Amino acid sequence: MKFKIIIINLLLILFFLTVGIGIAYANNIEINSTELNDDLLFELNKTINTNLQLNLLNFNLKSNYDSCSN
Repeated sequence: MKFKIIIINLLLILFFLTVGIGIAYANNIEINSTELNDDLLFELNKTINTNLQLNLLNFNLKSNYDSCSN
């Protein structure tokens, strides 16, 4: 069961990174060596933070479910 949760979390990370990069491209961020660092990394940071919050929520919900089922 833990392996399944790890796989789901990895897929969520991949999904949100993909969405973050897609948002960055959709906002016409020029991908070159000077502008890549600030704008794209800001978008990626937002999506990584969102993913970490979702992972914590997932963990808390699982912990609450496990404690209630015992």
